[in-house]
Parts: sequence; C-alpha cells; structure tokens
Amino acid sequence: MKRILHGEEGQTLPLVVMFMLVLLGMLALVLDGGNGYFQRRHMQNAADAAALAAATTIIKGEYRDTVIKQTATTYAQKNGAITTTLAYLDQNGNELTPSSGSVPANTASVRVTAQRTFATAFAAVLGRDTMTASAQATGRAEQAAEVLSEVGLAPLTVPINFEQSCYRMNDSCDIWDSQFAKAWGIKGADYKSLIDLSLGTAGGSTTQNVSRWTQYGFPGTVNKDTWVPTISGSYGNNVANSLRLRFTEHPGGVDPDGVVWGTIDIVVWDGFQNGSIHVAKFGRFKVRMTDVSGSHTYGHFVNYLVAGHGRATTPTLYTGPVIITLGQ
Repeated sequence: MKRILHGEEGQTLPLVVMFMLVLLGMLALVLDGGNGYFQRRHMQNAADAAALAAATTIIKGEYRDTVIKQTATTYAQKNGAITTTLAYLDQNGNELTPSSGSVPANTASVRVTAQRTFATAFAAVLGRDTMTASAQATGRAEQAAEVLSEVGLAPLTVPINFEQSCYRMNDSCDIWDSQFAKAWGIKGADYKSLIDLSLGTAGGSTTQNVSRWTQYGFPGTVNKDTWVPTISGSYGNNVANSLRLRFTEHPGGVDPDGVVWGTIDIVVWDGFQNGSIHVAKFGRFKVRMTDVSGSHTYGHFVNYLVAGHGRATTPTLYTGPVIITLGQ
C-alpha cells in the first residue's frame, strides 16, 4: 500500500514560483532589454541629428546660445528625445560657459546628450516600471581642402580687408563702401563693387545680367587666383531689387526682431589692376532685408557649408573651408 507523506504535495510550489521568476526575468531581459537597445539606438540618432544641426548652425554664423540650444532640442525631439542638453567644448574637449548669451568664442565642437524614459513590459513585474535610454554625440568643425572654384556667385565683390573687418555677428558693413578700396590705391569715385563674372563673354555689364546674377547666382564657374574685370556704372537699384526678390523667394531666416535675412556668395579680392580684381577667396555675406537699398547694402560675412565643406571666416582662427564631423 502506497504511503503519502503529509506536505509532499506542496513542495513543487516554490519550484514553480522560482521557475516563473526566472522566466519573467528572461522575458524582461529579452523583450525589455531588446526594447532598451532599440531606444538607445533611437537616442543615438537623436543626438547625432542634434549635434550636426547645432554645429552647422554655428558654422553658418549663428552666435546666440538660445538659438543653438533650441536648434539642437528641435532636431533631437524630432527623433524621439524627451530631454536634450548641449555643451560647448574647446579644442581639448573642455566644457565652456556661454558669455552674455553668446556661443563661447573658442568653441571647437558641441556635445549633445539626448535622453528619453520609456515604460517596461515584463520588468515592471520585477519592480522596474521604467527604463531610461541616453546617448551622446559631438559635432566638430575641422579643416578641409581649399576651395579653388565656385558656382552661383553674385556679381558683387569686396577687397580682403573689407572681409577681415566684417566677420563679427554685430558688424554692419556697407558693401558699396569705397574706404576699403582706398587701401589699394583706388579712388572712391572709381570704386564699384561689381564684376563681370562671365569675363566679358556674356555681356556682364548689362542691366539684365547684373540683375539676374544677383537674384539667381552666376551659372558658370569662377576660379580662385584668376583676374575678373570690374563693371562700371550705377546698378545699385538693380542689385537692391534683385536682392529683395532673392531673399523673398529664398530667405535664410528671420532675426528675433522679425526682419527677414538672406545670404549671397561673392568674390573676395586681394589685387586690383587695369580695371580687374584678383580672386583671393569666396565668402558668404549675410544681409537683412531692411538693410538693402540702391545706395547701401549692409551686412557681414558668415561661415557656411557647401558641397560637404564650409568656409570659416574668423581671422584669428582658420580662414579656409571646414567640414563637420560627428563623434560619440
């Protein structure tokens, strides 16, 4: 006759409970862990996008700390981030503090941290209701090869001493100002900041070409270290009207006071002889819509990106092209 020991039938319960806990732990590890990896990858995309956008915005000439941080936040949020933090770093990776609401002058890169908290599935049973995914990315400007030619230029030009004096964000320099040309022995009355980008092959001195190239950009290529003939005559109103149309159709942005601004790419010269200028480099000039008239066009040079590289215009640092690189 079979004997049944009292309590024997309950010995399997702890084993079942232990097995269920192990099973839940495995499910939490597989499912919540997998979701955590997915969320981490998502945050890396958010941090990368934010760092690239912030670094590019700085290179384009923006200097306001609030604008840079809002740009990073916007791009991070579009990629799923809940919270975003941004830090400015110097060449050695040391964190910098913004001064008077501006990006630190010696900023070499920006570091963005993107983060989001998400609910768990099985880990909640084990007391872990949420998990946090976080990732960092650094956007850095580095030197690139010198640009030897450019397409899409406006038929305007300024001497290199003008560019060097008008690179700061609060500068307001008149592109028609003859004082900069006087340093090269050019009389004020003889100075015109217009050039025939077609080198005389397309009647560059015509009103139609001056207007069209100002509004849409010269379709041909202009090479560095070449000589380009200047254009004489009064075309201020043609340039002003074309700039207004250009900025209306393709605005670069809107300043805090509500004024629309745009940019034009122009030649910077370092030599003048026989009515021609010597192409030293190319620059991007930012102009506010309200600063354009037939006799004056005020603005300043900014850094910018084209074809995978950009131009840095800060004389105390590097004045050639730059590229933006991403790092963790």
